[in-house]
Formats: sequence, C-alpha cells, structure tokens
Amino acid sequence: EVIIMLPDYVNLIFLSATTPNTIEFSEWIGRTKRKPVHVIRTNYRPVPLSHHLWAGLKLHSIMEGKQGFKPSGYSEAAKALLPASARAAAENGGTGKGVKTCGKGGSTSVK
Repeated sequence: EVIIMLPDYVNLIFLSATTPNTIEFSEWIGRTKRKPVHVIRTNYRPVPLSHHLWAGLKLHSIMEGKQGFKPSGYSEAAKALLPASARAAAENGGTGKGVKTCGKGGSTSVK
C-alpha cells in the first residue's frame, strides 16, 4: 500500500540481497508507479555480513564477513549471561563453574 500511495515526486531505490523475484517485483513497481525501473544485480557483496549477540549490555561479535564463526565471541557472550558469581569464577578459572564450549558446530553448556 505504501508504494502504491506514494506521490509521483517520490523516487524509489530498493536494495535487497534476498529478493528471489527481483524482475517480477521491479516490473510491478514500474507498472504501478508508471516509471522506468532499472535492476542492477551482482553476486558480489560489498558489505560483509556480521552476526552479533547482545549479552551483558554489550554486543559480542560471533561472525565477521568471510572469517567465519568466532568461538571466542560466543564464549564471551555466554559468560556475560551467567550470574555474577559464576562469571567471576569462570573468568578466574577457579571453582569449575563456567562455560564449556565444544569445537566448531558444537554445543555450549553452563555448569
């Protein structure tokens, strides 16, 4: 509805990495707005994907671009979710309470 109701003087730019029916969608926009539409497509991703977890009032990077999964970022986020006493013990490595992580694709458990 928003696209249909926009005034003629509004120009549109659509950016999407996930639109499966780009041509059909752009043709519909062109018919609806009675304006030419130009589709520019590339397989190159100029802005790499990043994944973060919000834990302990902080963003923890768990994946950055093509570098893949970052276990250390995941471990930091998991520790930040522990109660303060368990977090201190995990950071000091003392009481055996803490976060245990497995290798790539593994699971995480909190003792």
